[in-house]
This record gives sequence, structure tokens and C-alpha cells, in this order.
Amino acid sequence: MSRTAICTSVTLVAPFGSLYTLSTMAAKLGGAFLVHAMGPVRQSAACMQASKMPQGLEEITPGPLGGALRLGIQQVAQRAGVKPADVERVLPMDALAERMEHLKRSHPAALDAWRAHAGQLGGMLKGVADLTVDGRAVLPSAALARIARKVRRDKALAGPVQALSDDMLAWEELLEACNQALEAGADLRQAYRIRVARNALFALGLLVALLAVATEVTFVWAGRRRIDAVLAGKDVCEVEGIAPADRVRGKPEQLAEIAARRASCASQRAWVAFLSAEEARLVETAKETARAQEDLDQRCEALTARAAAGKGTADDITLAGERKALLGRIRMKMLAAKDLGPKLAELPCAATRAEPKMREAFLAAAVASIWNWIGAIEPSDETMAFLRPRADDMSERARIVLAARADELAKRAIRRPTADRISRAIRVCALAATLGVPGKEPCEEAKTLTPDKKP
Repeated sequence: MSRTAICTSVTLVAPFGSLYTLSTMAAKLGGAFLVHAMGPVRQSAACMQASKMPQGLEEITPGPLGGALRLGIQQVAQRAGVKPADVERVLPMDALAERMEHLKRSHPAALDAWRAHAGQLGGMLKGVADLTVDGRAVLPSAALARIARKVRRDKALAGPVQALSDDMLAWEELLEACNQALEAGADLRQAYRIRVARNALFALGLLVALLAVATEVTFVWAGRRRIDAVLAGKDVCEVEGIAPADRVRGKPEQLAEIAARRASCASQRAWVAFLSAEEARLVETAKETARAQEDLDQRCEALTARAAAGKGTADDITLAGERKALLGRIRMKMLAAKDLGPKLAELPCAATRAEPKMREAFLAAAVASIWNWIGAIEPSDETMAFLRPRADDMSERARIVLAARADELAKRAIRRPTADRISRAIRVCALAATLGVPGKEPCEEAKTLTPDKKP
């Protein structure tokens, strides 16, 4: 088992108040440095907390401390996109080198003294590796200082241990100074930002190039699709509307078809002269049609006036034709649900001058006979637009019944979300909202339903 696997890592507290944890520093240059440079220190503290002092002392030998320092510098250089020498210029490297020389002397002396005298300490070391009051382990410098105080009468052990404690405290403070220097290093921050910007610009340039290629491919593809759509039509003269840019991108076979269709179009236009000769005849026919339409308009106006007054004649029934039953319901103001949905009934005298008046009579009949259709209607958008202007003319009670009906249909759709149930619930809920009495939560939930695919 390697020595780094002997002890469990812990959160450390430096005497000068710096908290070394990966989560708080990994996003910064200084944090990236400390994560690696403090590795041996953190492992040593874990061993000392576990009362494994020899292993703890082994962790902070000068070799691992120096290696961790170099690794931290390399990580910062990699993250900032600079050379390790650039990072070292902002760090107190002279002080670190001087302190490392001290450690090379104090550490072997402390380790030898420990091996020679530790067996005689017995219970004197109890509490040396205890946690702090807030449950966190102390750094090796503090732990070694506790040992030195415990064995202060044994000068042969206390002296080397205290010397190592002093050197470790200085080393820990230097690492914190490195952290602060890296956080304050404007050059490194600038290099880091330049690296990020350079990468972003490269990605942006690549994206622009890809977009340009994709755009051209899309234009070519779209142009050819538009040509195909024109060629799929029956109007040979439609090819004259193809944009020049699309023709440039067209395939050879498309261009050949365009040329053939343009020739056919020219032939067709030869018929224009013949059609001009027919124009006079068509004008006369149109006049005759207009006279017939005027007669029909007048008859329909009279029919509509009688229907609105609740009256009718035998001629009205003849004029209404297949819509005579609907005319009767309009006259008696007794519309049925089928007249209003899912599609509005086709009115008598449609497409005549009397049509607007007939629609008013139809709407008045709908308002008057609301109780005939309110519970069974399956409204369309056309129905809702038709009824909206007369919403205030409908009784409050009828509109409340419609809202209750809408909620009931919505609940049915929620319980069994078939396509028909969902569609009907949504339409009736929309009608209730149109008439000023929107449904409650079931109506809102029905809008989010999807049809159940189970049989």
C-alpha cells in the first residue's frame, strides 16, 4: 500500500486563517495551485489526526513538498496558457527555495529524533492530533508545535520537532502568499483571459465557416426544392416566376424542363387573342347574371325580413330550397345544436345581399333558443366568432351552465384522454371563455392533454 493511501484526507485549517478545500478554489488560478501544492500537507495532517505520526512526518519530506509545488505551478501555467517560468515570476521563489533548504535540515533531524524518543512518550501525546473546536484538523505545523510543547522537558526531541514546526509554518504561509500572488497577478489573469478569448475566437471562426457552408448548401437545396415545386405544378407559365438566383443553382435536368415549359407557355399565350374575341359575349352574360342576382337579392331581402318577424310564405319555402327546415327554425327561434356546431349551418339566401340580415336573424334565434343547444353544442372557431358579439345578450344562468358543461367535458377528457374527448372539451371550454365564463382548472389541464394511444 502506498503511503498516500494510508491516511484519509481531511479539511485543514491554517494558523493564518486560510481554508484549503477543492470546492472553494478550483475555479481560480490560486485555487488550482493550492489544490496540488498543499497535497502533501493535507495528507500529513490526515495521518497525524489518525495518530500515525511517522507516516505524517514522511508525507512532508522536502522531496514531496517540492514536487507538489512544481505540480501546482504547472497546473496554473496550463490553465492560464503560459509557461511555468511566467508563473514563477509572480511567486516568492527565492523565499520558497530558502525555506526548502531549512526543511532539508530540520526534517531529517525531527524524523531521527522522533524515531529515537517516540517510544518513551506513552500517553504524553494524547490530544496532539485532536480536532479543532469546529471539528476540523489542524495543519502539520500546529500539530508539531503541540508535540514540542508536550515534550518540552525532553530537549533532544522538543528542539528538532519545534524547528520542523517553525519551518512548516513558514512553508504553509509561503504557499498562502503564492495563492494571494496568483489571485492578484494581473498578467496571469490577462493571459488566462486571452487564452479563453483565443479559444472562443477560434470556435467562432469555425462556426462562421460552418454556417457559411451550411448556408450555401441550404440555399442550393432550397432553390432546387422551389424549382421542383414549380415543375410539379400544371401551369407551364409558372416557370417564368422562378428567381434568377434559383435558376443559377438549378440542376441540368431542371434547366431543360424550364426551357421546355417556357416554350409551352408561349404557345398558350397565342390563345389570348381568341379569348379577347369572346370578351364581349362574356360581358353580356355577366349583365344577365347581374339582373338575375338582383331579382334574387330582392326576394331574399323580403324573405329575411319576414323570418326575423316570425312570418313566412309559400314562396319563402320554395326560395329556401333544401334549407327550408333551418328557415323554419330561424322563424320560430328554435335552433338546434347541430345548427351551431361543429360547423355553422349554411343559411338560406347565402351569397346574396340579404345574407348579413339573415345572419342577424340566425344569431337572434340562437340567443333566444340558447337552452336548446347549450348542453350539446360542439363549437368551432367560426361558431365562437359568430356568438361573441351577442355574449351579453345571453342569460347569466345559461352561460354558467355552459361553463359547468365545459368543466365536465374537460374532466371526462382527463379521465380518458381520447382525441375526440380532448378536442370537444377544448372547444367547449373556449366557447365558455368567449362568452365571459371561462372554465376552471380542468379546462386548463385539458389544453395540455395528448390522446391516449391505448385501444
